[in-house]
Amino acid sequence: MTQLIAHRGDTASFPENTLEAFLSAFEKGADGIELDIHLHNGEIIVVHDYLSDRSKEYPKLKDILEKIHSKGRIEIEIKEFNTKILPPLKVVLNRFPQADLELTTSEIPLSLYIKEDFP
Repeated sequence: MTQLIAHRGDTASFPENTLEAFLSAFEKGADGIELDIHLHNGEIIVVHDYLSDRSKEYPKLKDILEKIHSKGRIEIEIKEFNTKILPPLKVVLNRFPQADLELTTSEIPLSLYIKEDFP
């Protein structure tokens, strides 16, 4: 079955990786959304390129999932370069056991640890 996944939400109408962009994508008929995460000060934040602007306040994954966990597929791209993000990610995701989640990463060495921590 083909699914329409809105990459970083409805970015034509709202800033990417924001609650507004995700909600709008679902309202416009997307089957799911893709979002990017980083670890910052012990919290998992939703942002594509955290290094570009560290002065901004980014939404927390737990707050985003609280609002969209039941709306459709949620693809979570892990942008971290190390495994420190995995334990807090597990804590957050365990709060939403019925959510339709997919974890992805472009950091191939990290993928082995992801498979181990999230069977």
